[in-house]
Amino acid sequence: MFVIIKGAGDLASGIALRLHHAGFDIAMTETAAPTAVRRTVSFCRAVYEGSAQVEDVRAVLVKDETEMCRALAQKQIALFIDPEATIVKKYKPQALIDAIMTKKNTAGT
Repeated sequence: MFVIIKGAGDLASGIALRLHHAGFDIAMTETAAPTAVRRTVSFCRAVYEGSAQVEDVRAVLVKDETEMCRALAQKQIALFIDPEATIVKKYKPQALIDAIMTKKNTAGT
């Protein structure tokens, strides 16, 4: 099952970690400048570092479907810089989780 998670901060990363351990393929979206406070336990670090590991799972920054498929085949999480979550319409996941911690209404995406 393919799941997209909006956000890659600590809350979203915890969700992704659990779903990944349950056997789900995970892609995450994030802004170009994430503001996570607990970055050491957040996959959003991949935006700055190219990859990020939380416990035993690695997320890698990807730019397109080819890179996403490569990451998923290697049992990694694919992380897109996509603040509007446009990949949702393109890749049609079986589940979408909005794990963005925001103070503004983002219900449109």
